[in-house]
Amino acid sequence: MHQTLTGLLPENPVYLTAKSLHAAWANSVALKLAGVTAGTPDLKDGQIQRTAQGEPTGILLENAVLLISNLVLSRASRLLPMPSKPLNRSYGKWV
Repeated sequence: MHQTLTGLLPENPVYLTAKSLHAAWANSVALKLAGVTAGTPDLKDGQIQRTAQGEPTGILLENAVLLISNLVLSRASRLLPMPSKPLNRSYGKWV
């Protein structure tokens, strides 16, 4: 999977999530920035899908999405202005 995304945007990190947030897809740039390699262990209740050779495919399931989503949130918080007032949480969605 990461080969397809890397082919489309070879110099930029790509991280896409399923609507359910139970799965994500990342290209090789995003995997590298997050430090996800063949030696990265699966998180508790999460799985990094791998090739037969053990290399990450770019498909992350359940808690494994945190390997990259935490990085994305960390970087975004430095790039985006903070809201002038706190966000309210209503019915499970940020408003």
